[in-house]
Formats: sequence, C-alpha cells, structure tokens
Amino acid sequence: MPEQKGFLEELDRQIAVTLRACGLAILLLAVVVAVWPQDRLLRGVLLGLSAGTYNMYTLGNRVRQIAVLTGDAARGAMKRGLAMRLGLIVAVLYLAWQSGWFNLYGVGAGLLVPSVIAALAGIGLALRESGRDS
Repeated sequence: MPEQKGFLEELDRQIAVTLRACGLAILLLAVVVAVWPQDRLLRGVLLGLSAGTYNMYTLGNRVRQIAVLTGDAARGAMKRGLAMRLGLIVAVLYLAWQSGWFNLYGVGAGLLVPSVIAALAGIGLALRESGRDS
C-alpha cells in the first residue's frame, strides 16, 4: 500500500500543476476573448479548454476513488467515470455545433490542451525527480 500512496501523491502533484496551468490559460484566453468577442475560434478554444480542464479535475477525483476500490467496484467506477467524461465531451461538441457561437475546430483543440499540458507537466516532474536522484 505505501507504493500506491506514493503514486497518488505524484498524481495529485501532476494534476495540481496541470490545473494551475489550465486555469492561467483560461484566464488569459478569457481576456483575449473579451477584447475580440467576435472571434468564434477563440471562443471555441475557451469553451474546449474549460471543458477539458473540468474533465481533468474529474479524472483526478475518479482515480483517487478507484485507488481504494477493488474488483468489480473499481471496474464499475472506472466505466462510470469514462462515460461521464465522454458524455461531457460529446455534449460540449454538440453545443458548439448547434449554437454557431463557437468554432468546432477550436473546441476540439481546446479539449486537447489539458492533456498536452498534463503530458508536459509529467515529463517536467519526472525530469526534476531524476535530477534530484542523480
């Protein structure tokens, strides 16, 4: 169990870095959208980034819940979490498509930004840890 606790601490650190970076990106993008409100692409990226950040937050919570479950309970929680996050993505894309207020490509790109930030944060944290070890 101590190995699992270390994994959760590392995951919490990576998600915290990712959420901070995404929050900053949302704030900066909101200012840009306030300056150019007619730009559908920027509004789309802002919507996608917001939804992707929320998905990242719920993913972290779901992984923490699954870590203490076993067997069928963990499998069920994992499936429910996946369905909820995919449902949110589909709902956001549908809203963007139907409303005409957002550029669909911008929403798609915004949805991917938190994953890219999380990957870069993970690489950065791993490099920092390996630098301490040597």
